[in-house]
Amino acid sequence: MSAAIESMVKMLAQLPEQQQREMIKTRLATFAEMPDEERVNSMKAMAAALQKLDQGSQRKLTYVRLEALAENFDEGTRKKLMGTHIQALMGLPKEQMMADVSTMVSAMSQCHEACRKKNMGTMKELMTEMPAEKRGMMMQILPPEVREMLMG
Repeated sequence: MSAAIESMVKMLAQLPEQQQREMIKTRLATFAEMPDEERVNSMKAMAAALQKLDQGSQRKLTYVRLEALAENFDEGTRKKLMGTHIQALMGLPKEQMMADVSTMVSAMSQCHEACRKKNMGTMKELMTEMPAEKRGMMMQILPPEVREMLMG
């Protein structure tokens, strides 16, 4: 399965942005319908495949994903998908987790203001609902500016 996912992610990175948006929106909608465990495993595989791309492609696809989350999904679905992404990251080796977070922070800075507000609002809500131990662990891996936005 991972070879097929890697191939799909490589192909996706080469498409024009509008096609990327449509495909990512469709994939996120599919993720939202999956049972929890399947959704976590699928997102973990996608995160690992994404990291095999060059930094520019990673940032571009992450930007498109963040915009799709903000523009195409209601708060409940966005929360489910972002929460699952966090779970998937927690299952990756620390270096991969840190790389994903770094790419997300970089891509988030490129998003329009309404996108940033929606996604950061959802992230803030997820963080406040986390058990203290898990929240503490997440806060350690987040860059200081993101921690400030989430807890400020």
